[in-house]
Amino acid sequence: MSFPPEAGRPVLVVGYVGVTLAAVARFQAAGSVIYVEEPDVIRKRAVRAHLDGVPFVNDLIAWEYLRPGAADEFFDAHPGLDPVAVIPAIEYATTFAARLSERYGLPGAGLRAAEIMRDKLTLREVTRAAGIVNPASAEVTGPDDVTAFLAGRTGPVVLKPANRQASVGTEVIHDPGDVAAVWERCGRQDEGIFVPDRPMDVRMLVEEYVAGDEYSVEMLVRDGVPLFTNVTGKQLCPGPRPVELAHVVPADLPPEVAALLGSHTTGVVAATGFGTGIVHCEWILTDGTPYLVECAGRLPGDGIVDLIAAAYRMDLLRSYYALMSGADVTAGLPRRAAGGAAVHFVTAAPGLVEQVSGVEDARAVDGVFLVQVTAGPGDRVPALRSSWDRAGIVMATGADGGEALRRARTAADLVRVDTRPATDRGTLLVIGSGLKVYREYLVRPIRRRAEEAGLDMVLVNNLRPTWQSEYFDEIVVADVFDTRTMRDAVDRIAARRRIVALMCWDEPLVLDAGLIAAELGVPGLSEAGVQGCRDKQRTRAELTAAGLHQPAFGLTHTVEEARATAARIGYPVVLKPRAMGASIGVVLAADESELDDGFRVALSASEVDPGPYRACVIVEQYARGPEISVDGAVHKGEYLPMFVARKQSGEEPYFEETGHLVDAADPLLADRDLMRVLALAHRALGVEDGITHTELRLTAQGPLIIEVNGRLGGDLIPFLGRTATGIEPGEVLFDVATGQRPHLTPTRRVVAGIRFGYPEQDCVLRSVTVPAAAPGLVTAAPMAEPGALLRLPPGGYLARHSFVVCEADDTATCLDRLAAAAALVQLTGDPVGPPDGQTPFAMPAGLLDVDSEEL
Repeated sequence: MSFPPEAGRPVLVVGYVGVTLAAVARFQAAGSVIYVEEPDVIRKRAVRAHLDGVPFVNDLIAWEYLRPGAADEFFDAHPGLDPVAVIPAIEYATTFAARLSERYGLPGAGLRAAEIMRDKLTLREVTRAAGIVNPASAEVTGPDDVTAFLAGRTGPVVLKPANRQASVGTEVIHDPGDVAAVWERCGRQDEGIFVPDRPMDVRMLVEEYVAGDEYSVEMLVRDGVPLFTNVTGKQLCPGPRPVELAHVVPADLPPEVAALLGSHTTGVVAATGFGTGIVHCEWILTDGTPYLVECAGRLPGDGIVDLIAAAYRMDLLRSYYALMSGADVTAGLPRRAAGGAAVHFVTAAPGLVEQVSGVEDARAVDGVFLVQVTAGPGDRVPALRSSWDRAGIVMATGADGGEALRRARTAADLVRVDTRPATDRGTLLVIGSGLKVYREYLVRPIRRRAEEAGLDMVLVNNLRPTWQSEYFDEIVVADVFDTRTMRDAVDRIAARRRIVALMCWDEPLVLDAGLIAAELGVPGLSEAGVQGCRDKQRTRAELTAAGLHQPAFGLTHTVEEARATAARIGYPVVLKPRAMGASIGVVLAADESELDDGFRVALSASEVDPGPYRACVIVEQYARGPEISVDGAVHKGEYLPMFVARKQSGEEPYFEETGHLVDAADPLLADRDLMRVLALAHRALGVEDGITHTELRLTAQGPLIIEVNGRLGGDLIPFLGRTATGIEPGEVLFDVATGQRPHLTPTRRVVAGIRFGYPEQDCVLRSVTVPAAAPGLVTAAPMAEPGALLRLPPGGYLARHSFVVCEADDTATCLDRLAAAAALVQLTGDPVGPPDGQTPFAMPAGLLDVDSEEL
């Protein structure tokens, strides 16, 4: 990469912060700055558009800098860049910037110091060992760990992530009875447009709550030696979430107390080995003792940089850039503030904004130099959970910090953001409930979220309710497999209720449900999206047209057409119904001698489909490679992966799934090619909002999509995902169905698997008993009632009598535990002969929308 001679050596700024553009423009020459940002963030925040035309910006480099090893890869890709400085603009950029500074031989924090500060657990260990007072704390992996930490303690505790920013996922717990609910709330750590789409690892910690006044210390440091120190006073919003309401510079403290906080911050710098840069260290002062809250190796947020500039009559940002460039900045650094400055944030009640008023009155208050409201009429204001949820900001100056704070508070009180409740009893419509054993774990959190949002839940189901009655406000019984009957039922509901969201997770119902969602104008896959997912022939055509790697294929209606298509493609081929699920009717034909029988199997299964895609068979090239599936959310066309499942299948020529394995740390979640293929495929199919279950083979030519299903995965794969990652699929489904970007931050990191039990031969089931306990056993259950006829392919499908689910810390152990648990299943049955060749194919009960009590 070349640069204009007048630009000289560039400054690399890692992370885009739009509010600093005007300040940087005061001192950076034309074409002197290169920004580095995550590709997803560039797209979601329209960063290129914001930087276009900014005089000092030379370039924007898209780089996934949050990945391990990203700095070394960047250096290898840009060895001749020769920057004069590397600036971390945001918290998540600090380790990348520190390592990049090392590689280019520039001043910086040092990689190890940056890593320590990025992880609050490690920071606690390191600084505690250096004699700095920290709250008692512990790493936790679930509610039980939090409850154990609370035991024997008389005061509240704080639950927080060890590696997040802006108070995201942080809450104070006073009552042990609240632990489970708080854990669930703190697990929602989605930062929307500010972070990449791929999952970010999270570690949680719990620590004792320390009561006292809060402060932060901002310190410019060169080679571990402080050059400039400021102490900022803080005020928090009332309530369990420790979100900052105001900051004041300088803090109203006796000089000796301010010096004490400064010396302790110097101790943190020494303990972590921090080199050159700026630190923002937060403290709680109680009974004269500073307790370390956290420390970040980057510029402070919340407008504190502007407050320091106003109070000290200095340009802190310019001094920081100069320091990182190796310049001597000591001569221009003040030792004390010349006045005071404060920021006070505007908050609002949760709901829909009706009007904003008082802004001009606030700007007229003496000393006020900034009033900005981020919420406008029609916007939804969420409950205050993190700094991102505040509604506006006011800044003011004064003769001292106290006067500045009073002015900022007065002005902020003049700003009114009027809201109305956003929950006027809309209705969440669910079409088809599915089996209790397969779907209750989804419905339970959906019901909880619906209650929180003030929504009624209405179910349209084909059989009388049993377990569903606990979760739904109304249940309408109708034949959901008959399009006209189901649509009539929905029309009657819509005539008396305001339907604001629609969900469906049963494959035979997905098409009608998706089309109804489009007609109702509620979030959904879209008409094109649901047809592209449901119709496998259309899927193949759309993905091929988009340039994605796909097998050769053809749609056939007769065995003669199938023979011709197979001859054109070349054996082996796979024959499958055009629109079925659960691998029903899918068969491999290794050569021409197996083609006719395979066609009859696939055609027989396809004739059960009541929809428009019945009685036809797709013949496609057989793809070799391991099989996986990826469950992901789609929000306004943006694909967001949740978890990867590794599939275990039965013997060929059939493709029945015998089990699945989900690893929260599966490296495929970070596979760029796989994620690119998934995003492109969903864009090509026109999927807008929903959850999809994509099945792929990992071939020598790259990831090959077998099919994209417009629903959550079956076979309890979402349950495995929840067990392995902590991501709650019901919550995700609620979010996308109601038009919200879902929270996809993992809170667990284990391996979870499922193993299905099949009979050795066709039989009538007499009894099945599953283990109540086994190493790593999460759950086990029968899947068929006594008297059920279980037929293996090709005479039948899903002849499952039971399942076991186990978890472990690694894949090998999980597989061993699944085998041991499955061996404990006891089965008795009466063998039966093969079905009559004239017997029509019957849809297996396990795929239908029925309750296990009615099988």
